[in-house]
Amino acid sequence: IGDINITIQIIDLIVPNFNLPTELCSNDTIFIFPNLTNDQFISGTWSIIDIDPMQSSGVINSIYTPDSEYCATNFEWQITIKTPSVPNFNIDTTICNLDNPYTLPLVSNTGITGSWSIPIIDPTTVFGSDTTTIFFPDASQYCIEQLELTFSIEEALTPIFNLPDTLCWDNEDLILPLSSLNDIDGIWSIPNININDNLGQTLTTIFMPDGNDCRNTYNHQIHIIAPYPIDVITSDPIDCESDDGMITLLTNFDDLEYSIDGGSTWQLSSVFDQLGAGIYSILVRS
Repeated sequence: IGDINITIQIIDLIVPNFNLPTELCSNDTIFIFPNLTNDQFISGTWSIIDIDPMQSSGVINSIYTPDSEYCATNFEWQITIKTPSVPNFNIDTTICNLDNPYTLPLVSNTGITGSWSIPIIDPTTVFGSDTTTIFFPDASQYCIEQLELTFSIEEALTPIFNLPDTLCWDNEDLILPLSSLNDIDGIWSIPNININDNLGQTLTTIFMPDGNDCRNTYNHQIHIIAPYPIDVITSDPIDCESDDGMITLLTNFDDLEYSIDGGSTWQLSSVFDQLGAGIYSILVRS
């Protein structure tokens, strides 16, 4: 028997090649492992054929076993299920209807970029209702949740005071209160009303609430009444039995009313006639 030559070729084991993710986001759809390698066309089976991120957590190992006709090694792959990041912003969602329009930031505290469904919150256009806006992370950033913010528009409180609209020349000076009837503290642009220094004037003083709370300012006008210069001319009755006496009040003001019966009745005329002998008190008002 002659020699028999047998040639045996030793083939290197093929390491399967795949293009696989190392992470899946917990809000991703189901991931299915491919049955063929990336460019070698080696078929086989996985120990775990698919991963549902919504039903999984932690690190998942799956082993690929090539079909027996291939000289290929097993291949193991790990995929980590990642919890989505939530954008974080330092934003006060309670704003005052007196505030200026607020432009929302496009970068979160942790550097997440994106856009808002309503980018500018204008209290004047949404007053009286809550406003919800959604932050959409840029598509280039993986596994980041949308963020929903609801802004509540607060109505500014108006200070309430019980203050006179007029002061007479013989009143005492008025010191304005620093706290309103509804407990709003603040200061006045004119805190003290000096009577003598402002006779005949109408003063406007503004109450400005303390701090940056949602509070309106309050304007109040006070008119200081000056004494009216009035001259009195009398004409006595002919005798004590007659009713032909007269009292005339002379003044440069046209908007006055007069009463000779203690304020029971008033008249525009400054002349009182058909008066008998006696002492009369005449009231004058504006």
